[in-house]
Amino acid sequence: AHRAREAAPNDPMTVTSAAGALLNLGEDAHLLKRWVDGALARNPSHAFGWLWSGWICTVSGEDELGIDHFEMSMRLDPRMTRHAFHLTGLGICHFWQRRFDQSLGLLRASFHELPSYAMTAWFLAACLAHMGRLDEARAFAARHGVVPGGQWLTIGSLYGDPAQRELLLSGLRLATSEPA
Repeated sequence: AHRAREAAPNDPMTVTSAAGALLNLGEDAHLLKRWVDGALARNPSHAFGWLWSGWICTVSGEDELGIDHFEMSMRLDPRMTRHAFHLTGLGICHFWQRRFDQSLGLLRASFHELPSYAMTAWFLAACLAHMGRLDEARAFAARHGVVPGGQWLTIGSLYGDPAQRELLLSGLRLATSEPA
């Protein structure tokens, strides 16, 4: 990803694709934000760039800006074949703001479109748990492989804000625990 960006530093698709790959590997979100901001300055109509900017904002704690960027991406490319990554990002931003009703609707829509995206299932289970819908959260988690001590434990490394990380992890612990 670094080599691709070095080879084509002025190509918005290359830069945003590299930033997205590196974000998934835990690269510094502030550095990647500068890259994507530069790509969007070169091409403000680059829907894929707005998508990755939304994810970078989500990871770096800029939830409201993330919402704006995901929505901008969808407006710029309304006929895209898949909205699941946008919807999950939007759902996560609302989750961080503790707007669980809004989060749940977006996460469900994303899950319906792309049930194999594990992050959606993790946030959906945590959202249900924080809404006090523990039986539903536990049933959903059990049906979709969200298990105690599962891969979801690694999600904390993506989100640097300790309060956000704890909000997610506490919801997942509730959703994967045995009923009292």
